[in-house]
Amino acid sequence: MALLRDASEEVRTAAATAISRIGVPDAESTESLVEGLTSSDNVVRAHTAESLGLIGEAAETAAPALAEALADPNDRIRAKAAEALGRIGEAAAPAAIPALVRLLCDEDNWVRALAAEALGEMGPAGEIAAPALLRSLRHANPHVRGNAAESLGKLGTEAARTHLEAACSDPDAGVRAKAVRAVGRVGALAPTTRSTLLAAAADPAPEVRSAAADGIAEWAAEWPEVAESIAVLVGTATPMWPPARSWPSIGSRITPLEPSTRFCSACTMRATRGSSPSRPRR
Repeated sequence: MALLRDASEEVRTAAATAISRIGVPDAESTESLVEGLTSSDNVVRAHTAESLGLIGEAAETAAPALAEALADPNDRIRAKAAEALGRIGEAAAPAAIPALVRLLCDEDNWVRALAAEALGEMGPAGEIAAPALLRSLRHANPHVRGNAAESLGKLGTEAARTHLEAACSDPDAGVRAKAVRAVGRVGALAPTTRSTLLAAAADPAPEVRSAAADGIAEWAAEWPEVAESIAVLVGTATPMWPPARSWPSIGSRITPLEPSTRFCSACTMRATRGSSPSRPRR
């Protein structure tokens, strides 16, 4: 750690780079590592933030310093600090949430996207950031919109349902996929949730159809006819699941998934086992 304070910029940079690659020995090293965030060297500050993220939850005491680093004039350092706070997670919430919400207005779109992603790791306390994340769903950059949708799903913000359902029609397939997964995590299974998931199952993008299959599978216990829809989604007809008869129009709208994506982890595992999955964790 003393090398981070070496008089030579070359040595400081090498030390910070090494720590970011191998991590630090233990959580007790966090305090001395935090000093690197005050370095005048951009590289040292960036690698220090990255290293603290590698420590993860055990770096809880570094959260206030990382939150301050979110105001660093260097966009790379702001990005690394946001990532680190997300990896520390709920333990960082008190110090991180206000600063991360402010970062949603950052001039750099990638920094905004990382801030949105980190807010989804803040646990129940993160729900206070929901209004700001909802505004980010309308951002021009798809990475920002997608990460905002994903975080709203992780936070289980039921008030976001309507906005997430609208995001399922986003022009960007990546955003649609994240929004579809998020819709299944907010509140109870509503009629609009069903229609949204079924519409996503007919999406031209395979990642969106895969997300729809996962979302439908998560609701199998509360959606009895889901077995037939999963059978159609994965292109499978078994004695347990004969071709859909009660609602043939659904099957006609669904395009089978490509071989690389058709057997999504959730629907394949549950379909072959015939089990009823529990509600997803928030």
